[in-house]
Amino acid sequence: MLERFTALQAIERHPLLAFFARRPVTVCVLLTATTVIGLIGMQLMPLELFPSGLESRTISVTVPYSRADAVSTPLSVERTITLPVEAELSTIPGIENLTAVSSRTGARFDIEFSGKQDMTEAYAQVTDAVERARLRLPSDTGRIQVRKSGMGGGGAGAFPIGFISFFWEDDVQDPQLKLENIVQTRLESVDGVSGVTFFGVTRKFIAVDIDRERAGAYGVNLAELMSRLRQDNVREPAGKVREEGKDIYLVADSRLKSVEQMRSLPVRPGLKLSEIAEVYETESIDSYVRVNGRWGATCMLFKSSDSNTVQVCDRVNEALVELAHDSRLAGFQTRVPWMQGDSIKESIANLMSTLLWGALFAVIVLLVFLKSFRFSLVIALSIPLSMAMTLAVMTKISKQNLEAENVSRKSISITGNTVIDALLMVTEKLKSNKTLSSKAKKEIEDRGYKFDKYRKLILVTGHRRENFGQKFINICKALKEIALKFEDVDIVYPVHLNPNVQKPVYKILSGINNIYLVEPLDYLPFIYAMDKSFIVITDSGGIQEEAPSLGKPVLVMRDTTERPEAVIAGTVKLVGTDSKKIFEQASRLLTDKKYYLKMSKAHNPYGDGKACERIVATLIKELVP
Repeated sequence: MLERFTALQAIERHPLLAFFARRPVTVCVLLTATTVIGLIGMQLMPLELFPSGLESRTISVTVPYSRADAVSTPLSVERTITLPVEAELSTIPGIENLTAVSSRTGARFDIEFSGKQDMTEAYAQVTDAVERARLRLPSDTGRIQVRKSGMGGGGAGAFPIGFISFFWEDDVQDPQLKLENIVQTRLESVDGVSGVTFFGVTRKFIAVDIDRERAGAYGVNLAELMSRLRQDNVREPAGKVREEGKDIYLVADSRLKSVEQMRSLPVRPGLKLSEIAEVYETESIDSYVRVNGRWGATCMLFKSSDSNTVQVCDRVNEALVELAHDSRLAGFQTRVPWMQGDSIKESIANLMSTLLWGALFAVIVLLVFLKSFRFSLVIALSIPLSMAMTLAVMTKISKQNLEAENVSRKSISITGNTVIDALLMVTEKLKSNKTLSSKAKKEIEDRGYKFDKYRKLILVTGHRRENFGQKFINICKALKEIALKFEDVDIVYPVHLNPNVQKPVYKILSGINNIYLVEPLDYLPFIYAMDKSFIVITDSGGIQEEAPSLGKPVLVMRDTTERPEAVIAGTVKLVGTDSKKIFEQASRLLTDKKYYLKMSKAHNPYGDGKACERIVATLIKELVP
């Protein structure tokens, strides 16, 4: 039976609810104000694919190098490229680690800065150091790239934010030169773009094919000729002068500028190079790119680690519009296969559309079952209103993530998850209401499992798509091994209806006496089973939050989790889908009492059942004068 109260008893037992019940106008003002504030906050919050807190503070420098007269070796690159550049980079303050790698094709530097270093200033200092070092590098050095590279190889900043293809008509003159001097320069100038890498771009150079017989007939020493060519085609530093308090670096540039200059180069008095060698212009091509049947090139765009992906992609799109109207690029066409900013916007649009349709169907279902428009409206509005007021966040890590997205600390309150409030309320109802408890128990027993207080219960759920196939087979093998070794343990597995789950589960686990494969459970009987369990083994996300509140250790059959707080707190253990690891961890929990108590008694970071009270208290404190 429902417990009834008089108005006075209700005020005494639930003063907070009574406060709102007596002030409907205040409630309306609070809801309206918090909804408006939440919607404004949602509009101001930046859109990102990766949280900015996942990105490291690293700048990379790539120096390509290929000698025209010989094959480079890592040792020669170390001496001619790496050491001069490293010497200049080492003068920059705030560097924690400087890693240099030399190879046949050039050198790469990864510079990791301390947390206090301003990355915009650091980027400018690195660029200045590279320009100073460039004066000491050989003329064969290619285009040096400086990039805020995120995490070097796998971070958000190292992942391309877009791919752009350029293609042109056959009659376009010097398309590669225009790509390098116009397109690449414009894209690299976009605020937030840290690097542009092209594929399919050719580099022109002058080739000299010496006729050995004719050179021998003229008595030309080939070794001396090669040395002469290098000496007549150099670009070297020539010192520096100080003027008005500034250092001005001098460069001696005696490079040959054209094929004709090379052909006219005197080998000795009365003998030109063209008389003993064929001199011609050719191209170096690293890859061929064709777009829609025409010659082209494709570029990858990278953003700096401290810039917003969506904003950078919007600026790149604006730059592409400018380039499309540039008369110097007549005959060029552009195609954008993928842009990360557009993908983020599309994902959010799809999410909002799904939410709206889901909300509509939820309201219809509520009307059918409750048969009350007022109650249905209150419940339906509570969900979007709660979402609009999500500046009251759940955990400390959530708070840190919001702060990393420039949300003010003053507008954030740690409350816990309201899901835990609902869980503890339902659990208390099951314990206090024998009729409700018996109904939940009977629903499980009707599916084939009889509870026995003398046997330990392992509750299992598994349904994630990434585990389909061999991973699910590994999971089933581990469960089978647990059941066969521990005969006093029951395993209850509500099997998901997906055929990719049912096929391996029933094939491997059917016929084992202490494994019970049952139909999926509704919320109440599932909470009843979880409360009666000894261990929970799952690949679900929500159960990682709920089971620890009931003191149940959780083994998560995933390699990663979007709930890192639980792993840090020690309430869950990541075991992946490795059969051996699942079996070992389950066995340890079943046999090691101290280890079990350590997990079961660990504090649940997702709440203590008072999240709703904290949210209401925060709203009153902030909004009620």
